[in-house]
Amino acid sequence: MTYQIGIVKAFTKCGLQTLGNPAGILVTGTQLPDQEMSRIAVEAAQPITSFLVPRNSDMTDFDLRYYDLGGRECHICGHATVAATQFLLNIKKYPDNTTFKFHLNPTLFNGEEKTLKTRNRDNKIEIDLFPSLLREETDPALYKKVSEVLGIELHEINSIAFSTNVRDYVVGLKSSTTLISMKPDFDAMKAMAEGADYSHEGLMVAAPAPKESGHDLYVRVFLPITGVNEDIACGSGNCSIVPYWFNKGMNTDSRTYKAIFPFPEGPDGYIGGIQTVTYSPEEARITIISEAEQEPFITVTGAADKKNEPCANYIR
Repeated sequence: MTYQIGIVKAFTKCGLQTLGNPAGILVTGTQLPDQEMSRIAVEAAQPITSFLVPRNSDMTDFDLRYYDLGGRECHICGHATVAATQFLLNIKKYPDNTTFKFHLNPTLFNGEEKTLKTRNRDNKIEIDLFPSLLREETDPALYKKVSEVLGIELHEINSIAFSTNVRDYVVGLKSSTTLISMKPDFDAMKAMAEGADYSHEGLMVAAPAPKESGHDLYVRVFLPITGVNEDIACGSGNCSIVPYWFNKGMNTDSRTYKAIFPFPEGPDGYIGGIQTVTYSPEEARITIISEAEQEPFITVTGAADKKNEPCANYIR
């Protein structure tokens, strides 16, 4: 059996040199077996591969499952949902401002039904996500550990918060120069994430952007526990980062944030991605507005010979 996998890069920006975060997309009439989806994702070798099964003839309502490049199933992936929406827009004509519904795997949410919504508007895609619940951290040992794994001086950290519902640490830095130049120790970061003292899923690191940039935040997201040392541009990362900076008094009137993912590992002159994020604390909603680009299809057989590890139990 062969499958044609669509590849879409999320969080791009027309006219700028953005890498975008790629995802594989496969639409099938019925749900494939778990092991088959796992094998397809491994062979597709994308950060995430999304598997969609339509619930209606209009192709606006879907069951959606995510698998990472190691064949593990994931709870939520913002960039792969944006990519799935762009893929649908490329294969079918939809009216502007169509709402797409994606029903996630309830077994990964203790049986609870979870649905993500996206919209197409003015050649952009909007996705609604859940903001993180933050707890300010004061443990000096944590601050020391974070400074060590990020390779920065302790005084360069503004403060640290913990996202209790997503299990991420949010690290606010004083300077975007520090954020861009830091060289993390990924082995130490992974050991910290898996350890008993400061167990977490990811480090979400952000700093105020230079005024001349025309943006609000520079963002880097580190996920070595998932097999992705640094994410090119992360959807769920700003679900923690934006509430953090909102609580620090940034853009509390407009509640809109323009974020750049510099992704220093990329080619010179390129950034990872761009997002515009709006935050509604009253409605407990984060909306990310971005663009996405279709890449050529790839063909896989679903016969990748790689061990399927247990679900990493993370939300991306």
